[in-house]
Amino acid sequence: PARPPATPGTTTPGPATPGPVAAKAPIIISFSASTCYGWCPDFTVTVTKNGSVTYEGRAYTALMGVHQLPRDDALFSELSAIVTSDSLPWPAGDVMYSSPLCQMMMSDLPEYRLSVEGETGTRGFAYYAGCSGPHANRAREIVDRVMTTLRAHNIPTEGVRPEAPMR
Repeated sequence: PARPPATPGTTTPGPATPGPVAAKAPIIISFSASTCYGWCPDFTVTVTKNGSVTYEGRAYTALMGVHQLPRDDALFSELSAIVTSDSLPWPAGDVMYSSPLCQMMMSDLPEYRLSVEGETGTRGFAYYAGCSGPHANRAREIVDRVMTTLRAHNIPTEGVRPEAPMR
């Protein structure tokens, strides 16, 4: 059975495994971006099959806190098309600085997590944007498509520099 939706206030999607477990029948799609040593936005967007959209902005986003955004069936449909595409292979696992799937690394970049929950299980991956190699390229392409889709639906994904007094 599928897990219940993430509780608002959680910082990342739950544990997931790569592979086609939930591929063809997504119920919940959750995407997170983390901060870096600059103004990279820290947020999670969770979209359900019924069109519910929950946004949690934690740092450097135009929308801070947990918000239930307007229902958006088209967003779920477009994200589902990305995560179920047979022409878009997923990385073989997490592509992180501690993973053998990360061939070369640059520092000070954000981390992304994608989790897809379906009736038969969960699939997903974590991706550190400073990684390179074939698995990083796969993860980067999926993340880019998800981010582009979120922006097209006016979901805040851009970093916002904090207002700080000049010294």
